Amino acid sequence: MTTARSAEDVERWLIERLQARVGENAEPVDGHLPFSYYGLDSIDAVELAAELEAWLQMPVSATLTFDYPTASAIAAYLAGNPEAPPPTPAAEVEALLAELDLTAHQPSPSASGPTMK
Repeated sequence: MTTARSAEDVERWLIERLQARVGENAEPVDGHLPFSYYGLDSIDAVELAAELEAWLQMPVSATLTFDYPTASAIAAYLAGNPEAPPPTPAAEVEALLAELDLTAHQPSPSASGPTMK
């Protein structure tokens, strides 16, 4: 996808909007940190995508902030940067999170304790 705006313009716009959401007294927003770092929830993410769509005057996926979770990744994608990271399918993320959760609750093979015979 390519926009008439530069990647720098898009990233700056996203950072300004995110800074407004977290508050002017909060730490400065870093375009390379995930939106979730700044507490952006799913409703905020969809609203941000809609605002971006209106600003760019072109269609933007409602899941854009999930597919490209940083301001710099969205900017690179929208500017048509071929080195923009590919989107992470939500199903893959959910599966990975579920796997990590299961792993966290399993004892390690080296854990001492009673053994069954």
